[in-house]
Amino acid sequence: MGIYAPFDNATLVFKVYNGFTTDETTGNRIQQDREQTYVCNIQLSPKFSENREGLNKVDTLCEGHLLNPAVFDTKIKAGMTATATINGVTGKFRLLDLGSNLLPFARSSQFQEFRGEFEQIGAAG
Repeated sequence: MGIYAPFDNATLVFKVYNGFTTDETTGNRIQQDREQTYVCNIQLSPKFSENREGLNKVDTLCEGHLLNPAVFDTKIKAGMTATATINGVTGKFRLLDLGSNLLPFARSSQFQEFRGEFEQIGAAG
């Protein structure tokens, strides 16, 4: 996973709130989520590994731009996690920053910037 990658090298799938239903057995309300998929370009930084006893955690910081859709839904907030595929590698992506835009009126026509942390699941293949 080099520093330069194809333009549309990543997909992020977030689960966001959609509504509530009632459990027939207990009568409790259950949150219903729906998936929102984003196609984006993500550039990965060099890996940072933290050695722990019994577990080595490798975090890869990254930044990117949304391609389709051009901006995040209002339900997507910093700190949310998504299932991600970046350069063909599957993992978890945690959104750290939604970026800033000095021209909010032009935001829908531009590719929203964001920063995050990617944690690979399994070995690279």
